[in-house]
Amino acid sequence: MCGIFGLLNYDNHQNLDFLKSSHDFLSKRGPDEFSFTELHKNLLFGHARLSISGKEFGKQPMKSFCGRYHVVFNGEIYNHEYLKKSLLKKITSQRIMDLSSDTRVFVEFLSLHGIEETIKKHAEGSFVVAIYDYLEKKITIANDNFAEKPLYYSLGNKHFIFCSRLLPISKYLKINPDIESLNSSLLKVRNIFPNTIFNGVKRLGPGQLIEIDSKLSFKTKNYIHNSFNKKENKNNSNSFKSKNRPFKKNLDYFEEIFSETIKEMIPKDQKVSALLSGGIDSSLVSIYLAKNLSCLETFTVSFPDQEYDESIYAREVATHIRSKHNEYKIFPSDLIEIMDNYTDIIDEPFGDSSLVPSTFIFKKIKSKGFKITFSGDGGDELFYGYERYRYLRMSLWMDKFPVFLRKSAAAILEKVISIKYVNLSPNIRYKLKKAIDNGFHLMTSREIYNLLIQQNSNLNIFSNRLDNSKNINSIFSSLHQSEMHFFRTSDIANYMYEDTLVKTDSASMASSIESRLPFLHPKIASFALGLDYKVHMHNFKTKSILKYLLQSHLGKEFITRPKKGFSLPLDKWLRESLNSWMKDNIDAAKSIIQSEEMITYLDELIISLESGDRVSDALWPFISLGCWYKCIKK
Repeated sequence: MCGIFGLLNYDNHQNLDFLKSSHDFLSKRGPDEFSFTELHKNLLFGHARLSISGKEFGKQPMKSFCGRYHVVFNGEIYNHEYLKKSLLKKITSQRIMDLSSDTRVFVEFLSLHGIEETIKKHAEGSFVVAIYDYLEKKITIANDNFAEKPLYYSLGNKHFIFCSRLLPISKYLKINPDIESLNSSLLKVRNIFPNTIFNGVKRLGPGQLIEIDSKLSFKTKNYIHNSFNKKENKNNSNSFKSKNRPFKKNLDYFEEIFSETIKEMIPKDQKVSALLSGGIDSSLVSIYLAKNLSCLETFTVSFPDQEYDESIYAREVATHIRSKHNEYKIFPSDLIEIMDNYTDIIDEPFGDSSLVPSTFIFKKIKSKGFKITFSGDGGDELFYGYERYRYLRMSLWMDKFPVFLRKSAAAILEKVISIKYVNLSPNIRYKLKKAIDNGFHLMTSREIYNLLIQQNSNLNIFSNRLDNSKNINSIFSSLHQSEMHFFRTSDIANYMYEDTLVKTDSASMASSIESRLPFLHPKIASFALGLDYKVHMHNFKTKSILKYLLQSHLGKEFITRPKKGFSLPLDKWLRESLNSWMKDNIDAAKSIIQSEEMITYLDELIISLESGDRVSDALWPFISLGCWYKCIKK
C-alpha cells in the first residue's frame, strides 16, 4: 500500500504547500520513495511508496508505454501474475522486465482495454487509482467495490484536489472543521459517507468512479466488478444454485476457493505475518497461510482483564499450525501514548476504541521487520458473524405472533441472558438487556437492529444508521431478498466501510504495513454474498460456513465459545487509571461541542461510568474528539 495525491489547480495557491503537506502526512503510508510529476502546468500527480514488489520498475507516477495514460495507484492487484501472462503475448521483449510491478501490469491493461473494462472486468484486488487520460484530457479516480483504501477529494471553482489522507487537503485549502458535522459524528463511529469533518471534502465510496475534465466538470458513477455478476462469474454462489445444494457441498466449494485465494494473495518476494486474535476469521486465515508457507509468524494482543482476553485461544491455534507466535500485553500507558499522537494515525475523530489495540499490534509487527500482514476483517459482515443476527432472526420469527406471546418470549429471553454461563459476549448481553428494558416485544426488527448497533443508545437525538446504506452504491442492493440480507447490507455499508476498514487501514499504515484481507477478495466475497442467509446460519449458528470449516481443523469445542472481539477492558480503565486523562480529553471535547443537550448527556455518562455501568462505548467518541482536537491545535 502507498499514498497518492494530486492537484488540478487554476488558482494562485502555491503547489509546493500541498506537496510539503502531502509529504509530511504520507511519509508512513509510503516510506520508501516520494515523487511527483507535473502532467501539465495546472496538474500534478504524486505518490508515496511502500514497496512490496517490482521495486526497480514500480516508480510512480507511471506513464503507459503508449503515452496516453498517467497513473498513481495505491493497493495491490492480486491477480497480476495472471494478467501478466496475457500481456506477455502482446508486449515487446524489451518491456517484459517492466511487468514485475503490478502497477505496470494495470497500466498496460488500460492501454489495451480502457479504464472501465480494466477496473470492472480484469483487475482483482484492493486499490484506489487516479488516471489522467492525455487524449480525453480528463482525470478518472476509482476504487474497488469495498473501498479498502481511503481517498479524499475536494472540488472547488478553481481546483480539484485528492489525497489518501484528509489533513493535507484541509490544511492546503485552510478549511476549519465543520461543527455541525462534528456534533453529528459523535452519534456514530465517524461521519456518514460521503461527508468528512471538513466541509467540502468528501470520501470516495465503495465501487465509485469519478471523472473530472479540464473545465472542472464533475461526473460520478458506480460500478460492479464482474466477480459479483452472477451471470458472468462461476465463483458467485448464486450461479451454481447454492440454496439447493447440500450444506456440505457449499462448505467444500468454499474451502477450495478460500485455499486458492490465500495462495494467490501471498507475495513471492516478501515475508508475511498474520494477526491472530484466536477468533474464527483470523484463525482460518492463519491456518491456510501456514499451509503455504514454510514459517508463518502470528501476532496477538493480550489484555490484563480475563473477561476480554482471547490470547489463550490464539496460542492454541499457533501451536496447531506451528507458527512462530508473538504475544504482547497492552496497558493503559500504551493507550495514552497512541491517543496523544492521534493525528499521526487518523485524520478524524473515530469512535471505535479497537483502533488502539490495532495500532499497538501493528507497531509490534513493524518492529519485527514485516511489511505485509494478513487479517480476518470482513468475515463477520459477509458471513453473518455477529451475535445480533441470531436475535434479529428471532425477532423476525416473533413478528408472526400476537403481542402477548412476544411478551412471553421476551421474558424467557431476559431469564436466559441473566445466566452467566450462557454463550454471550459481555457487550451483546448488555445490549440485549437494554432492548428488553425498552420493550423488545413491541419493537420491529429494524428498531432492534438499530438499538443493538448504537453506541449512544440513551441519546434521543441519534441518527438511524440504517439510512446510510441508501447513500452508498452497494454491490449488495440486488441481494435484499429478506430483512436479514438488509441487515447484512447495512453492516457492510455502515460498520465495515465506516469503521472496520478505516481502523485497519489507519492502524496498519501508521506503521507502514500493508494489510491484506482475504475475506474481501472478489472470489470470496461474491461467494458469500450469493449464499442465502439460511445457509450462512445453518443450524441457527452464525457464520456456519466458517465455523464448520474451522471445526474440521480444530474441533468442535473451539467454535462454541463466546466472541469477545478486539476490545479493551475500557470501562475499568476509565474508572481507574485513565480517569484523569479521560476527563482532560472530555473537557477538550466540550470546548467545541455546541449542543447543551449533548454536554448534559456527556456529564450523565460520566456519572454512570463511575457508578459501575458499561458506558465506555458511548464515552469513547467524546474522548476521541478531545484527543483529535488537541492534536490539530498543536
